[in-house]
Amino acid sequence: MGRAWTDEQRKVRSIQFSTPPHCPSCGETEPTNFYTHKKTGRRSNAYCANCHKENCKKRYQAKSMIQRRASKATMYGLSPQQYIDMYKKQNGLCAICNEVPSTKRGLHIDHCHETQKVRGLLCHGCNIAIGNLKHDTNLMKSAIKYLGG
Repeated sequence: MGRAWTDEQRKVRSIQFSTPPHCPSCGETEPTNFYTHKKTGRRSNAYCANCHKENCKKRYQAKSMIQRRASKATMYGLSPQQYIDMYKKQNGLCAICNEVPSTKRGLHIDHCHETQKVRGLLCHGCNIAIGNLKHDTNLMKSAIKYLGG
């Protein structure tokens, strides 16, 4: 959790974003080229939209695929380190088909939709297959029987 803002910090930020815009990166001053808060109409970022996008892109590309996926792990109650440990334990392979993911999406975090408990990391195809079978083991058994298993 982040720390609470002091009244002085709020005051500085309020002044900073209520003054005429000036992008510290490129010098842009046109107000329509800045992101604004939908309710208040005030600027929500010191940088113009283009510089903000470029900064975000640079930060994103500076991370490895594992780091990018690990940062999303918090949505499922995992720390980034827990995700990395799980990835290493599975050797970067899908928990079902034991293959390296064939898409740029990498491995998906598979979890129970009722308990939110993380089960493992799956490739896109296996993740979609489980979803299409509604996470129902009886449907999966019927599919196996249908396929002659």
